[in-house]
Order: sequence, then C-alpha cells, then structure tokens
Amino acid sequence: MITILKETTNWVKAPNTPNHIYLINEKDKLVAYIKNGTNDLIIHSKPTSFSKSYRKFQVLDTVNSLEDLM
Repeated sequence: MITILKETTNWVKAPNTPNHIYLINEKDKLVAYIKNGTNDLIIHSKPTSFSKSYRKFQVLDTVNSLEDLM
C-alpha cells in the first residue's frame, strides 16, 4: 500500500522552502515524490528513509502500488 501525502508545512524560518507530494510505503519509507510545480513522478530505485517530524501533511489518496499511478 502506498500513501500519497501532500506536505502542508508552514516553514516560518525558511518561507521559500517548497512543499512536495510524497509517496510513502507501509513501512514509512519514501518510494517516490512529485516536485512542487510539476507533475513528474520521480521514483526512487530503493525506498529511502523519510521523516515526518516537525512537518504537516494532508493525505491525498492511497494506492496498492506505483503501477496504479501509471
């Protein structure tokens, strides 16, 4: 299962920091993301660590796999 998260963090000390859309697997590892201002899905070759600490997110959707997005 992949959860699609849109970051909504208000970066007070760095207001120009962009918020992206992240695709996280069931182990809270980052498998892909969509850079702010684009529609390009960037897929990681391996799931990588991803911290949600001090950040806010809105759940957009869940899908069974990345193939469901293609």
